[in-house]
Amino acid sequence: MSNETFENLISKAGAAWSRVTHRSCIAAQASSSDVQAYTDETVANAAGFAAFNDAFMRQDVDGIMDAMTDDPIFDAPNPMPDGTCFKGSLFVRAAWMLVFAYGVKFEIEESFVTGDRGVLRWMASREVDGKTISVRGADVFHLKNGKVAAKLTYSKAESFLGIPMPF
Repeated sequence: MSNETFENLISKAGAAWSRVTHRSCIAAQASSSDVQAYTDETVANAAGFAAFNDAFMRQDVDGIMDAMTDDPIFDAPNPMPDGTCFKGSLFVRAAWMLVFAYGVKFEIEESFVTGDRGVLRWMASREVDGKTISVRGADVFHLKNGKVAAKLTYSKAESFLGIPMPF
């Protein structure tokens, strides 16, 4: 596949090509093997995924909820081993409010969307007793009609930055 053809495909993908990389042990580089057939569904879901992540990075709970379906699911990583599953707008909203009340900051390391799925790798951190603690993780998103239907979180820690769960 020539570079010109690859560039044309990426251009056509528009918002669906939503891969970003920050500090990470794995550099995410686009190659011709990464190109997929982007459907209207993928483009709409990528836009909703981007709106969710934008609101999340601003800690805008109303914006987050606007980017989710009316019956969202958030599968939190703790307590071990199975986590806590929050279902419905009221409970999912409460979970976001708790996370942000503890001053957790997120950094996106990589993300992408294809069809009705999105994946996001992140690093979260917060200050505890004057020291910064952090944890890495990943989310698998289920997307529906341009909105986030479910966010399934997996982390590399036994507890999520000392935040008590379940609540």
